[in-house]
Amino acid sequence: MEPSQLQSVEVQLRDQHAATYWADYRRNKGRWWDELECRLLIRGVRARPGMTVVDAGAGVGRLSTALAARGCHVIALDFSTGSLRVLKRTQPSWQGLIWPLAATLTQPLPLRDDSADAIVADQVVQHIPTLEARVGAWRHLAAIARPDCILAAVVYRAGSTIPNEGYFENGLFYHRYTPREIAAELRRSGWWVMRVSSWYRLGWPGQAAQFAGPVEAMAARLHLLDKFATYLLAIARRA
Repeated sequence: MEPSQLQSVEVQLRDQHAATYWADYRRNKGRWWDELECRLLIRGVRARPGMTVVDAGAGVGRLSTALAARGCHVIALDFSTGSLRVLKRTQPSWQGLIWPLAATLTQPLPLRDDSADAIVADQVVQHIPTLEARVGAWRHLAAIARPDCILAAVVYRAGSTIPNEGYFENGLFYHRYTPREIAAELRRSGWWVMRVSSWYRLGWPGQAAQFAGPVEAMAARLHLLDKFATYLLAIARRA
């Protein structure tokens, strides 16, 4: 399937599930997972009130609303208009701190150069089907970054027991990264890599799940050699 066709499949999937996405995510992953993911990304970009943060692939606004709660001005980019409509319904709660904007990372972004103090990209670039297109996405983000802008990105981590590239049952493409690979892509695209860490263990049993968030947050930097860690968090600064 051509990259443009794969993108159309993803847009349709995102539009179809926009209304229930956030609730489904928390039900399937656990509320602690959602909160930890947001916390690590927000901490990664050193979010503070008044910053302009681009949420690249914002979806229905899980991360955008968390950033707005910190007083950030958030530009929420996504190619799913259905997801952006869901996000816009939350606007009254955030007093104009979130600006939804339709855009795709595989094309130059409709923003001025040097307009972002920080950028977050949460589980987005892993679904772009070719290396060149993924490198292009990181470059498009670098183009809108101010000097010293920090990027925090979450992607799937490669593992020994699962394919590093393929399709989910619903037709969504995925690519899983090694730490070295994500670092190389970012360096090639105009970013200086500060650190890459692995995180998230699967299979927390019953009562133990309540401890998962604090334990994972403390252990994140130690997970690079952990075969059970399933995500990578990359922190980079514009070169």
